[in-house]
Amino acid sequence: MNNITAIIYNYSLILGAGGYYWESYANDSTNQWNNSDQWEFTISQNTSNCQVLFNETSPLTHPDGFLVYTDCTTAYTLYRNGTEIANNSEQDLIAGTYNFSVLRTDQSNYSNTYDEENFVINQNSGNCQVLFNETSPNVYPNGFRSYTDCTTTYTLRRNGTTISNNSEQDLTVGVYNFSVQRTDNENYSNIYDEENFEITIATTALSLGASPSWNEDYGTETTVTGSNCPAQITCNLYRDDVGVSNPETETLGVGTHTYIYNTSGNENYTSDSETNNLIISQASPSVTLYLNGTQNNRSYLVPNAVNASARKNTGSEGTLELLLNGSVVNTTTGDYGENITSYASEDYINYTARFNATVNYSAQSVTYFANMTTTPPVVTNCILDVGWLEESETPYVLIGECEYG
Repeated sequence: MNNITAIIYNYSLILGAGGYYWESYANDSTNQWNNSDQWEFTISQNTSNCQVLFNETSPLTHPDGFLVYTDCTTAYTLYRNGTEIANNSEQDLIAGTYNFSVLRTDQSNYSNTYDEENFVINQNSGNCQVLFNETSPNVYPNGFRSYTDCTTTYTLRRNGTTISNNSEQDLTVGVYNFSVQRTDNENYSNIYDEENFEITIATTALSLGASPSWNEDYGTETTVTGSNCPAQITCNLYRDDVGVSNPETETLGVGTHTYIYNTSGNENYTSDSETNNLIISQASPSVTLYLNGTQNNRSYLVPNAVNASARKNTGSEGTLELLLNGSVVNTTTGDYGENITSYASEDYINYTARFNATVNYSAQSVTYFANMTTTPPVVTNCILDVGWLEESETPYVLIGECEYG
């Protein structure tokens, strides 16, 4: 201090942290010097905060974000993984571990000049599965839907080919691989799934029916029908190993006729075969016998003639015989035959209409007796009729519906 005349001298200075000493010197106008005592003092570093802080607690799960900031009281630089960022900035980060640091510019006068903290973003464990609305295996032709519960963008595939989510799957028999791949494979732990779905072959269940039934007499028209054939396969009807139309309507001869309805199936349906026997039995023919137009035993006063006639209902099939006392007196393959015999004396005779068995008809016969007598019976309540015999030019007198006593 030079030429200071004041009694008190004030001197101020802002000093940085460190160790200092103070001593003053003075001289007067005569150049006389003097000095004060020496004082030593220390300026300590400021301990105010300079930390890295977050508004959320680590760890978080993607895609949650957070704010990073510092409470540094003087100039600073804030970093994330060595790159400068703004204070109180939003951090929307992918999964990983991040280093945040703050560096105070003034490192001489502050004790807290640097801080660093790690913040962890965990992968999200959200679902990303292949799902189905039906349980595997499924039987053809039943369909199903394939979908995913993936919570972010994904690609759904069937056997490597992209398909739409929740799409209808109408597939042929086989085993199919369904997979889902999440597009974001950094931030999610569940990024891939695959499942197999099996379509099993359908069991073909053919049926074979006959109308009126599987057991009929000759002359009955029958219809045999094969059914329950899926539209995707070919089924065939056979009778006695020969292909026939389906349904088949026929009037078949006597015998056992084997029907087979079958299919070889295809990739989606099993083969199947149904067999049944249509049994056609011999029919019982209708054979009628008339004595002078009456279906009954008769008595006649001699002399008289007996017109015996017979009929059958088998058409041209089989032989119709008319027998007198066991001897054939008329044979025809037609529907009608007759014999007229005159009697002058008493006799007791029998007439038989006989149909001989054929392949399709069983044997059948009917017999009536004629009593040729000279003794008239006691007859009451007869109905008399005069006419012509059927298919004959011979007139007759019919005594029918009589009561004999």
